[in-house]
Amino acid sequence: FGHERGAFTGALNRRIGYLEAAHEGTVFFDEIGSLPLETQGRLLRFLEARTLTRIGAGKPLKIRTRIIAATNRDIEGDCQNGQFLSDLYDRLCVLQVRTPPLRERCGDIPILIQHFMGQDNFNRLNRNALRTLECYSYPGNIRELRNLSRRLAIFYPEGRIQLRHMQRIAPEIVNKEDKCAVSAAK
Repeated sequence: FGHERGAFTGALNRRIGYLEAAHEGTVFFDEIGSLPLETQGRLLRFLEARTLTRIGAGKPLKIRTRIIAATNRDIEGDCQNGQFLSDLYDRLCVLQVRTPPLRERCGDIPILIQHFMGQDNFNRLNRNALRTLECYSYPGNIRELRNLSRRLAIFYPEGRIQLRHMQRIAPEIVNKEDKCAVSAAK
């Protein structure tokens, strides 16, 4: 929301907040479900009035911006538990796009690995290593897959990338292979 110079100790200059900076543009709230209730209330007031007042300012500013929000939490459940303002949820939920977690889209994993690693590095993946990557549940979702793909390409820049290489970088993934073999046999 920003602040004015002198609004509090340490406020040496005016600071434009994200919403004001995005005037006539778009703001993306990643993990909106983690927003504290107090901030949720301020965001709700902004969405209702389309104005904001910087800390230390006396005059509200009219702001036009598009809001896009994402979360991996059950916001409807959080509303029922009092952890998320239901009015804010209603204001944000104009158009909802549900994306299943990566563990439910195993067929996307090779395409994403290829994107993150690049074609040349992807071609160096051993078949068993790729299969193991496909079977992992990725609790960190796509960010975890991206980081793992990049680590494999960086730490093993030459030759075939084998299952043993993955054991050194991400043992938690290789240890899940037995579970994968069981599910493949079914």
